[in-house]
Amino acid sequence: MHYCYLTNELYPRDKGGIARLIHNIVHHQKQTEPQTRITIVLPAAQAEQRGALSDAFSGIADLVFIRPFHDQKWDFARPAKTPGTGPFHDAFLDGLGAIDALLEAERTTGAPFDVIEVTDHGGLGAFVLRMRAAGQAFQTARIVCRLHSSFSIIAAHEVFEHARGIWAATRMDLERETVETADYCIAHLAAVADANQAHFALTDAWRQRVLVEFPPCLSAQDGVTKTVLATQNAPEFIFASRFQPFKRPELFVLGALAFIQAHPESNATFRMISYAFDPHYIDRIRLMIPPELRSRIVIQTNASQTDRDAALSKGIVVQPSSFESLCVLAYEIAGKGNPILLPRDCVAFAREPRWKDGENCLLFEPTPVGLAETMARALHWRPTASVDTHPDRRSIAAGPTAPTRHAPLATHVCILPHAGCANAESARILAQSGVKVTALVHADQSLDSDIIQTQDISPVPSHQFAGAHLLEWAQSTGAACIVLTADGYVPSPEFLSLASEMVVPGQTYSANCKLHQQDKVTLQAYPGKSPHVSLYAQDICPPCIAVHISDLHQLVGPEDTRDLMARALARLVAGPLKLILAPMPTVLCFTASEGWANRRNLMGYGQITNNAGPPLLRLGVDLPSGRNENTLHTESAIWSFSAPDAPEISDGGAVLATQPEPRPYPIRIAKSPLRKIIGLNVAVEPKAPAEVFVSLHAGHNDTESLAAHQNGLQRRKVMPGQKFQLRWGPFEGSLENYTLIVEGAADVQVSISAAQVLTRE
Repeated sequence: MHYCYLTNELYPRDKGGIARLIHNIVHHQKQTEPQTRITIVLPAAQAEQRGALSDAFSGIADLVFIRPFHDQKWDFARPAKTPGTGPFHDAFLDGLGAIDALLEAERTTGAPFDVIEVTDHGGLGAFVLRMRAAGQAFQTARIVCRLHSSFSIIAAHEVFEHARGIWAATRMDLERETVETADYCIAHLAAVADANQAHFALTDAWRQRVLVEFPPCLSAQDGVTKTVLATQNAPEFIFASRFQPFKRPELFVLGALAFIQAHPESNATFRMISYAFDPHYIDRIRLMIPPELRSRIVIQTNASQTDRDAALSKGIVVQPSSFESLCVLAYEIAGKGNPILLPRDCVAFAREPRWKDGENCLLFEPTPVGLAETMARALHWRPTASVDTHPDRRSIAAGPTAPTRHAPLATHVCILPHAGCANAESARILAQSGVKVTALVHADQSLDSDIIQTQDISPVPSHQFAGAHLLEWAQSTGAACIVLTADGYVPSPEFLSLASEMVVPGQTYSANCKLHQQDKVTLQAYPGKSPHVSLYAQDICPPCIAVHISDLHQLVGPEDTRDLMARALARLVAGPLKLILAPMPTVLCFTASEGWANRRNLMGYGQITNNAGPPLLRLGVDLPSGRNENTLHTESAIWSFSAPDAPEISDGGAVLATQPEPRPYPIRIAKSPLRKIIGLNVAVEPKAPAEVFVSLHAGHNDTESLAAHQNGLQRRKVMPGQKFQLRWGPFEGSLENYTLIVEGAADVQVSISAAQVLTRE
């Protein structure tokens, strides 16, 4: 069997839970199924990283890295972004790279995949599933989705943290499509399968296609050892998950504050050993810690793996997450018989039989007081049993599940005018292939005589409804598959062949298209029938749709007088018909698209949901009116140098020349809330011979500030050519005087500008 993993993380390059879990799963599969050939498809990486990862999996799996677009073997240029849908095009490019890597892996190995396993997060699997559904690739492969943790379900546990917009809409749509349409889904825990069913509103039939398989979550590489706890008077509580809202590091801090208040006699310390994608979020947590407790509640973002393992091996671990699909860290800790505190509201813990309160873990109420009370209980508690970490036996087997393809249906193409115009360019091109085609035009329009002689032209009298005429004409053709296409859009022979075999009642077919302009061919990518993205743009596919004759009335209204193609797209978006959208472009376009359905009157058609309660109408939704805000309140501040010989500050900031010895600059920042982070934009000239170090310290004491700088406190590194907003703090009180220290090679130009004050409120 040839088994493929499509993933964006892999240990040891990546340190997250998914990366380590895939690492363990692959190694375990090779041990238990030595005859299975394993391929792992990963994002692009530098040569050094590719080599290190390949060495780590030598003899276990073949690693294939996604190539840059210019190295992918396509016969078209990068897709052009249409207004408002740029994030979808970015996701499609990622999907296109994954498809290219999968096809290249099959060509290289000479063996098609029997199973392709994708992850739910990000939804790239949707493009792989579309390729198979459209008959374009992977016809003999089972495609399964592993439920790690989708962005969609994480966002549901991070209320008020994510910006309303098409970036989120794209991922939520692709993730749901991946989870819903995969042949099987693999859940690590039954409770997580139930949570996904509820979140995505999936059917019981879907739930029956979920395989619950506990994975091999521990490996020989785990560095955690049996706990040797500190004394009860000086215990150490550890938070070691990623700094992200659904992991609830803020609950850990508030629980620590509640514990210290309730137990002033205790010398307990609290360490947060982790990393974050959003530096603002770390600053948000720093600002929660009172200055007098910063020696007891410590944030470490640069701890080595050895230091992290040592801390986990001697501390009491707190895992406050509101959602987890498994949590490898928790099993690493409790699997060694070490103490761990888990929240009662997380389904992966409270509803998983492996976790037994008081035996291998302590469950706590997810409030600061609830956590503090359980911390106090943990001081006098030791686990009496380890958590069960034995993996379940894998049950995914090879077996083709390609879409059902029937005998080709009789097909007829109907070319519809755009905005009342019809030059029948599509008819001229299709005539060369012998396809049955009719051009629908208004009776008062004239066409070239050569087109009239070679094609079936169906004029519509001006007193008739064009929609009614089209429906009558379609019935008269005797064709079961009707292809509606706008003039200037030509379905290729491959499109017509696949559409005739794929279209059934209730299911339409379309494909991305190639725009031919002068000597350049550009891909035009479309989102497919994506409910959230369609709120922004109803161009879910090009104006070229194959539909079964029995469904044509669902796209064309008998009273339609104009805009037949645009209205058909709007009805396809809001109606019950399914759409197969082929990722590979098999529609040819010879006219620049102006957006077929993105007029506000057409976008107002249809309900957003048919659930119980008052219907939400697309007509009432205007998403572009939303705005995004930073997670920290940010204000610009007036700043100045305090020394008489200080550099001049212009609109672009100040330019300093560094020296090999650290040099202090006294500065003043006018705005001064009680607790804040200070931010400054720092840029280093590209030709600098080495990095530059910059630090910021409270007050105008050069001696103390230089000593702190030399000891690495508040010191930031900027490489040649880099420009960042550097942030320092938290600073307390109505402080306005600071000391800025800059250190680097002789005469390196460093630009300092745009002082900002960042606060939680």
